[in-house]
Amino acid sequence: MEDSGSSPLLPPPWQFKLDVAESKRAPELDYDRSELNIGPAEAKEIAKGLTHCPHLKILKLRNNSIGDEGMNSIAGAVKDHKALVILDFENSGISQKGAQALAEVLKDSQTMRAVYLKGNPICDEGARAMAQMLKGNNSMKELSLEDCEIGDIGIQDIADALDGNASLTNLNLKDNKFTVEGAEHLARALETNKSLVDMNITGCSKLTAELRHKMIDHLKRNEESAAKTRASATSTVEVTISDSGETSGKPDQRNEPKARQLCGCVFW
Repeated sequence: MEDSGSSPLLPPPWQFKLDVAESKRAPELDYDRSELNIGPAEAKEIAKGLTHCPHLKILKLRNNSIGDEGMNSIAGAVKDHKALVILDFENSGISQKGAQALAEVLKDSQTMRAVYLKGNPICDEGARAMAQMLKGNNSMKELSLEDCEIGDIGIQDIADALDGNASLTNLNLKDNKFTVEGAEHLARALETNKSLVDMNITGCSKLTAELRHKMIDHLKRNEESAAKTRASATSTVEVTISDSGETSGKPDQRNEPKARQLCGCVFW
């Protein structure tokens, strides 16, 4: 006989969060908790669920163990998703294969603004894939490749991509394995790059003061140019009067992606 007093079987926490995001049309889905035990199998199911969340703008899967297999599943879903603007996969066990899968779907994206891959050992091959993505993507504003075991070869590929990229403003390369040789490639790229205003290369060994100041000067040049552009855009915005009688001289940016609000900081 069935026990009428038994409790219904509850869905796993990750499924519950997905159901809530779907039902409430939430703009963010946050799995930033390693205790959820999200691995490749769970990532595959989450990828399927994304098709029912067309309103989703931010996806966070940091501090989990999705690995390359899980990344492949998520990347496939991201390719067909038109609203996502921020992806956070920090410390998710992704290697070069996972990075390649993600880069492949992002290279033609016209909406993605920020990607965080801190703490994933994507190495030089993964960095090369990200570099190829930057050559084709013209919407990316912020990219974090902190602590990704990238050496001088991978940094050279990224530097080559920066030479022709006109959208990226924030690049985090902190705590990687490249040396002053890689930094020199970045410095040469900054001579022609006009968009980057914030670059973190803390941990680069044997960086000379001369090279450091040269890079700072290029970043400051870009920031000054960006500030002039913003000032010009603000001055041309028509002043509007709301129903409450309040006046506004610029668009409401409270819901803008983080990558669009960060500008002008240089970390070393």
